[in-house]
Amino acid sequence: MKKKCDVLYIHSVRNPISFERPVFAIMPMGIIGILNGLRAKGIDVLGINLAVEKHVDPDYDIAQALKDIEYKVLCTDLHWYVHSYGAMYVVEKSKEINPHIPTVIGGYTSTIYPLEILENFPLVDYAVTGDSDLPMDMLMDYLLGRKEIMLEDIPNLVYRKDDEIITAEKTWVETSLDNIDFIHTDFFEHPDLVRKLTVNGVTRSFTNLWLCIARGCKYNCGY
Repeated sequence: MKKKCDVLYIHSVRNPISFERPVFAIMPMGIIGILNGLRAKGIDVLGINLAVEKHVDPDYDIAQALKDIEYKVLCTDLHWYVHSYGAMYVVEKSKEINPHIPTVIGGYTSTIYPLEILENFPLVDYAVTGDSDLPMDMLMDYLLGRKEIMLEDIPNLVYRKDDEIITAEKTWVETSLDNIDFIHTDFFEHPDLVRKLTVNGVTRSFTNLWLCIARGCKYNCGY
């Protein structure tokens, strides 16, 4: 029997084909809060971390997994630029198997280069830029048909309308982290291993947990 969800979130690694070093297995903490926000309003979310899946099963096949899940929206993070290939790989596989299902990306790199991404990767349907909590909330309501929302009313969103790329102004900024749930990861496959992620894969020696005390970075470094 197929698993079912409204939103399927997949975190890739730098190179999802060669897993000799599952670099950047750890996820950006912001996505945990965003996905828990969707869950809080009754949207069914399933999370997959490719490094975890390969740790559990070295023969794990993302294409087969996408065939085994019935989902309505595919989300992936293009946060650190080293994830670019991995994120596009996930989007490509989803479109190959389910071409009608919308694909959404977000994160630092998506925020800096949304036009370049949508111009060069037509399989990406939406890029959410800047702070994404409210924009993702509104976009999921639109894509899942939960509310009557116009795409042009969603802030921080870059999307394609016919052959034109539309860029909404970044008018929304999160001003408080107090009510955002960065803790619960039980919507992931193998949630116990999600808490054992490091940059270089799964560790058995200690447990990691997100501690979000701010957003953004005050340093202007290349990284």
